[in-house]
Amino acid sequence: MKKDTNTTTGNTLAHEIILKEEQNIGIFFAAFAIQLYFNKEMISSKVYKPSFLRFFSDIDVYASQRVFIKNILTNKNYSKVVRAMENLFLEYSGDDSKMPYLLMLSRINKGFLIRQIFSQTDQILSKYEFINSFIGKDIAQLDVDELYQKMQLLPEEQQILVLSRLFILMRDGFEDRKKTVKASFSENVKRLKHDYESKGKTQTTEYSNLLTYEQVVK
Repeated sequence: MKKDTNTTTGNTLAHEIILKEEQNIGIFFAAFAIQLYFNKEMISSKVYKPSFLRFFSDIDVYASQRVFIKNILTNKNYSKVVRAMENLFLEYSGDDSKMPYLLMLSRINKGFLIRQIFSQTDQILSKYEFINSFIGKDIAQLDVDELYQKMQLLPEEQQILVLSRLFILMRDGFEDRKKTVKASFSENVKRLKHDYESKGKTQTTEYSNLLTYEQVVK
C-alpha cells in the first residue's frame, strides 16, 4: 500500500511543533528557577543543585520577562501555581530525563494541551480563547490580576502552560538589559552569599544551598 506522504509530512511537522513548544516551556522553567530557587521556601529546603540549568545557560532572558516572573512570584493569586512549581523543582534529583518541566509534561495530556494553549490548532476550546487577548502586551500593560481571573478555574499545570506561552512571546527593546540564564543565576548566588556572609549566617541550610547552587554556574 502506498503511503500518504502528505499525511506523513503533516504528522512530522506537528510533532516538531510540539517539541519546539516543549523546549519553550523548558526555557520558562529555567527562567523561573533564576528567581524561585532564592525565595524563602526553596532556599530553606533541602534541594538538589539545579544542574538542569546548564541546558539553558546561554538563553537570553529579557528584562520584561524577569519582571513578569517576579510579578507572578509576588502575587498571592498565584500562590498555588508557585507551590506547584516549587514541588516540581523539589522533585528534581539530578536525573536530566526528569527535569522539572519534563516531570510536569509527563503527567498531563501534553499534545492536546500544547496545541490548545499555544494555538497550534484551528479548533481552540472556548476556555482557552482568552489567552490571545494577553499576547503581545507590554509588561506595564499586562494585568496579572486580570489574567488570573481569566484562568483561575484551570488546573495549575494548565495555568503554568499559559504563563509559559505569554513569557516566551514577551520581548522588549532593551537589548542591553537582557541576561543569560547562567549570568542571572550567578548574580543571585553572589548577591545572597555576600548577604549571608556579612550577617554571619554561614552555618545555615540557606547558605549551604547557595554553595550548592554555586557549583552549577562555575
